[in-house]
Amino acid sequence: VIHLYRDNQMKSRITSDDNPREPGSLCSDEDALYIEDSSMRLRLRLPREVQAGLCSGLVAAVLGTPTADGCLLVEAGDIVFARLPPPPKLLKLPAGESGSFVALVSGLAMPSDTEHVAAHEEAIERLVDFMAKR
Repeated sequence: VIHLYRDNQMKSRITSDDNPREPGSLCSDEDALYIEDSSMRLRLRLPREVQAGLCSGLVAAVLGTPTADGCLLVEAGDIVFARLPPPPKLLKLPAGESGSFVALVSGLAMPSDTEHVAAHEEAIERLVDFMAKR
């Protein structure tokens, strides 16, 4: 498996006193992007706008040209990512038949603040509509 690794320069500047919820970016133009497998790591030279949208841990394949400094020059369209297969289609019962199904749903805990109660109620309503096929 070959995956991307981002050498994040901003990460080394973060201290324990910083507020991680504060808006902003942890990425910089000085970050380096590598492609690696179990035997080696190779630095990629990508267009800035492409590199800005990538992070560590992505499974990818790249096509590029080796450079004199040991990097791989990659054009914007020469990087592809692994994708999951499409989910299986939902079962449909023949007309007039009924069946028993179990729905496993997560993430429906009541919010701890009143600010998000309306969004929670809307999520529950959408779930009921989906389950009732409305």
